[in-house]
Amino acid sequence: LYFNTLKLKIMTKINKAQEKVNTIVLEGLKKKGLNWFKPWKAGKVHSPVNWVTQKPYSGVNTFMLNAIMSETSYNTNEWLTFKQCTNANGKVLKGSKASDIFYWQVSYLDRKNGTFTKAQFVKSLNLREKITVDGRESDRYLKTFAMSNYKVFNISQCEGLDSKIPQSEDDDTLTFEPIEVADQLVKSYVDRDGKLFIQHKQDGAFYMPSRDMINMPLPETFCDPDSYYKVLFHEMVHATGHESRLNRKTLISNNGFKRVGKITYSREELVAEIGCMYMVGFLGLDPKDNDPNSQAYIKGWCKHLKDNTQECVYAMQQATKVID
Repeated sequence: LYFNTLKLKIMTKINKAQEKVNTIVLEGLKKKGLNWFKPWKAGKVHSPVNWVTQKPYSGVNTFMLNAIMSETSYNTNEWLTFKQCTNANGKVLKGSKASDIFYWQVSYLDRKNGTFTKAQFVKSLNLREKITVDGRESDRYLKTFAMSNYKVFNISQCEGLDSKIPQSEDDDTLTFEPIEVADQLVKSYVDRDGKLFIQHKQDGAFYMPSRDMINMPLPETFCDPDSYYKVLFHEMVHATGHESRLNRKTLISNNGFKRVGKITYSREELVAEIGCMYMVGFLGLDPKDNDPNSQAYIKGWCKHLKDNTQECVYAMQQATKVID
């Protein structure tokens, strides 16, 4: 009974965090559609990072902090907690509104006495130790995950803190030759993989898992080169789900996308569109084709997400793996 109650508390905390993420994402989708997922500016140097460690944020945090940057006058995508600001002899400006960051907190439950040990102290535990529960032998320590959140401020909301990103590292030059950059990325990925291949033989863009093949319409049939690469990235995201790569269940269970209209299809399409739009923004591309089909998908996703709050979090986590 104790452990069932504990499990319920953990799941309740996770669900509350997912609902909060979902609310923010839904509002962004309604306001800007898929453009909500674009980075604040093109280039890796503009990705959100922690000001103290200069480590980039990932997953859902990337999109949410970028969304905030696109709607504010902040000059740099660097963030930190109130405590980190204070420790750096800075000061959060009065009236500043904090932004939420979400993360998975890992800990180990001692099933013998009901206490938790944080992951950083796990070396002090014997994870192989066994105990008897209800007459059956089992592990004493159970690894648990809980989604939590904490508050961060942009350094533009603080006094006494300067950006740590040198101006000389600004890589906006990526936008000067976006096609060349995109072409190099595609070629290097396909060459390194050695199995995936791209052809231009049929109308329509699609990925065929059974052949591990991407088919694309001829490049000259697109309204501009940027739109061609946008569509290609969408299909390449699908290809990363192949069993020989990320083995993504939303692709594998679709059986080559034959079950059109199923929930798993919508999930995979959401992963593909998020990953695609992130790549478009990352490389500084500016497709003229707004892809009406994608906008049509959004309406269905918004309806679906209202009833399944974990879907958006899952899609963003998968898209992050794709980009990596």
